[in-house]
Amino acid sequence: MQKLLSPIRLKRRWTTTQWTRLIVQVMFLALTAGAIIRHRINEAAGMAGPEIGAPSVDALSPMGGLETLWTWVSTGSLLRHLHMSDLILLGASVLLVFLLGPAFCGWICPFGTLQEWLYRMRTRFIPWKLTVPAKLDRILRYGRYLVLGLVLFATYSAGDFIFGEYCPWKAVWDIGGTELAIGGGIVLGLVVIGGLLVERAWCRYACPLGAFLGIFNKVTPVRLRRAATACTSCNLCNRKCPMDLEIATADAVTDTTCNRCLQCVDSCPKPEALEVKAGSRSVKGWVYGVLAAGIFGGVILFSMATGTWEAYASNRAVVSDEATGMLSTEAIRGWRSLQQVIDLWGIPQDLLYREMGLDANTPTSTLLKEFEGRVNAQGVPVDTTFVRELVGRWQRGEVK
Repeated sequence: MQKLLSPIRLKRRWTTTQWTRLIVQVMFLALTAGAIIRHRINEAAGMAGPEIGAPSVDALSPMGGLETLWTWVSTGSLLRHLHMSDLILLGASVLLVFLLGPAFCGWICPFGTLQEWLYRMRTRFIPWKLTVPAKLDRILRYGRYLVLGLVLFATYSAGDFIFGEYCPWKAVWDIGGTELAIGGGIVLGLVVIGGLLVERAWCRYACPLGAFLGIFNKVTPVRLRRAATACTSCNLCNRKCPMDLEIATADAVTDTTCNRCLQCVDSCPKPEALEVKAGSRSVKGWVYGVLAAGIFGGVILFSMATGTWEAYASNRAVVSDEATGMLSTEAIRGWRSLQQVIDLWGIPQDLLYREMGLDANTPTSTLLKEFEGRVNAQGVPVDTTFVRELVGRWQRGEVK
């Protein structure tokens, strides 16, 4: 019978591969966290829009890119709060996992890194492992696809960035602020509890991005292969796998929850028994990691060099109708003030104030995002989306 609790006797082997992986993890976590912290500091100092000069957590989300992909393809616009950087990060992630397998999850994803460190911190004080019963574990792993399906369905139905309200990674950066969504806080709490009990519980059972990217592990040309003739059936690979996968009997590890951390390879006493291979050629673990970081980072740097990377709000108001010269309402964002909407789009102040149900003494310097949660006399929320739609109706002559 499978034991629910068992002592952890195997220590992590600090090989060249694992040192390389740690460096890559720290690098991407530091770059991401640094940008988000800078954004929050500048925002707290009263800066808005492009003067903040650093991306928000919403602008660094490959999952956000997946959510807004259809909107971008079909209309050329993005869901609110999202940016072109999200689509670029999604593209970089897909290219990476297609070429090298699920390296994004095990080497680059900052939230996965935090989960890994959280679990290791717990095991330093309580060196016991909780093993989820095999049948239950198999069922729970489909949860990622359920979450992915629900998120995409809700997003396309509502035409809004739904996952942002429940994203645990976003909630990490909203703690202590006024923007922490109740749903996100609850999910983050569950992730922390689950992550303390089961290594990378979110990655295993609920991550929608991991569900999408994991599919590419079935088709990637670079695979984790086991040579049955060299294998001693010691099961060390199984015991070291943080995702509890069956590696010791597989010819190739193509499970969609594999994060390609390569701890199984480093634990193998027979180097030729378990290897990363591109066709028939072996790839050293540290080389694999450098390639992963290079591909992902290279896409980002290329997009920056070509001017396609947009990770924070821009003052640029795009002309949507060359004949009339009307500006696109997509450029109306929460960081814009009432005065900017009046000046850039030309909507009369009295009309704007009347439809929003504002007092005449309301300062025109008030930012649109400050009206989140408020309603007008008809009980309609007067958020940024409302203002965007109102200006569009005014441009079409539907309201005067």
